[in-house]
Amino acid sequence: SVVFVLYCLASCACCQKSIVKSLRIMQLSVVAKMLQFGGVWTRYKHMSKTLGCEMIFAVYLPPDITETKCLKWLSGLTCTDLNFVEKAGAARHAAKRGIALVLPDTSPRGSDVPNDENYDLGQGAGFYLDATQMPWSTNYKMESYVTQELVDLIDKEIPEIDISEGFAISGK
Repeated sequence: SVVFVLYCLASCACCQKSIVKSLRIMQLSVVAKMLQFGGVWTRYKHMSKTLGCEMIFAVYLPPDITETKCLKWLSGLTCTDLNFVEKAGAARHAAKRGIALVLPDTSPRGSDVPNDENYDLGQGAGFYLDATQMPWSTNYKMESYVTQELVDLIDKEIPEIDISEGFAISGK
């Protein structure tokens, strides 16, 4: 996991907004970043303590980030964090309404994470609950990840948005 240290001295010349002097260690690494409808999509990667593997999630910050509302979009079966971004035109609607979007992946993934040959069980299945039986209970704790760890991580690392309320769940 890459650790970034940011030191902000006085103000950000590119956006003409003053920023707080701070020194902080980020637990996130940026996977991809793009501008869309005046806002910014960023995909992050981090090591999840809850799930015991690396996780990816995306965040869209609209152009006006003052008092930004947040929608956590939970994609459904066989999806990733990108489905809502790529297929629904989410940024256009979020930018118009000044809504930040947080889009976690649907499940833990990786060679050390249990999987199943059936598409509706294992990696990518999109069940937002905490498994209680082996081999799933080691890594499949998506309810705890989405409602606790991800919320705490975003509160700490992306303070521009309030992630404390608002969910939407997609289905197949």
